[in-house]
Amino acid sequence: MLDFTIELARRAGDVLMEHYRPLRRPDIVHRKSDEVRNLVTAADLESEKLIVAEIRAAFPEHGIAAEEGSGGDTDREYVWHVDPLDGTVNFAHCHPFFSVSIGLAQNGRPLLGVVYAPILRETWAGHAETGSTLNGEPISVSATDELIESVIATGFPYGRNEAPKHNVDNFQTMIFLARGIRRAGAASLDFCFVAGGRLDGFWELSLSSWDMAAGAAILLGAGGRVTNFAGEPNILDAGNVVASNGRIHEAIRTNLHPLK
Repeated sequence: MLDFTIELARRAGDVLMEHYRPLRRPDIVHRKSDEVRNLVTAADLESEKLIVAEIRAAFPEHGIAAEEGSGGDTDREYVWHVDPLDGTVNFAHCHPFFSVSIGLAQNGRPLLGVVYAPILRETWAGHAETGSTLNGEPISVSATDELIESVIATGFPYGRNEAPKHNVDNFQTMIFLARGIRRAGAASLDFCFVAGGRLDGFWELSLSSWDMAAGAAILLGAGGRVTNFAGEPNILDAGNVVASNGRIHEAIRTNLHPLK
């Protein structure tokens, strides 16, 4: 199943690359809603069409939750969570930090995932219980155990001008507690960078299941920890996440402003 997902993510990545340079033309970039930051492109739609068709053919008994709406049957035991282009804003501006993210959850828990970043030529893959890899080589989380010695990542919701939980307050708190904070614009890769030890932790809110499922499975397989802001393991329905090497998890989580 993991080999199937790796191959499928790479094929979807090829679709993205077919569109990458022409995206300088504004006629193939559209807004999903009135929110100016929330974009969808022809690459998103074509990539999702490929992924969903292949999953349905291979696993017709499984459900699919896909960002652009072509999934269904999400009450099944096994559900695929598909982001055909994570980092669409980056992609639309020809910024190289974007990916294909395909994760499988069992009864709401991340089980396996693949995140493929075509520009970086990196394939992150993993199973929550058996381990994770980068381009076929085993990976593990960092050994950093102090927040002040950590580099962590975050992101902000598209509608942050109006959203009461815009994450700016958390950023303002954490920037004084960590060695550094990065904001790169693709949650799936933030998870993977924690899994590979490039980052020590990550938090974000206003996320969807397809933003998290694959990366969370990869991080768990690499020995990390993933919870919601309350410290509970159910992240796919919570919409918020704290992901870490495990050692600094509570130091991040307990310094975040509560959602209620």
